[in-house]
Amino acid sequence: MIEAEKASYPIKRMCELLEVSRSGYYKWRESRDSAPTPARRRRAELDIKVAKFHAASDGVYGLFRKWSAGKGVGIPVDWVVSVS
Repeated sequence: MIEAEKASYPIKRMCELLEVSRSGYYKWRESRDSAPTPARRRRAELDIKVAKFHAASDGVYGLFRKWSAGKGVGIPVDWVVSVS
């Protein structure tokens, strides 16, 4: 939202209204524009794997079944729980 409106409104005021720090906004903007970190790449790979499991089950797999299937292809258990 800040990016879209920065030409019309001061960033300082928008950050105040949205209750975000200016330093946090600039840090986010810098990280968004930089190359993906190894953690971001791994997260993207996990997103794809979990999405495939979800699609293959027609969206009906329960948590235990997702956890069991995820273990077989190296998806960390805590990650499966966090996206369920």
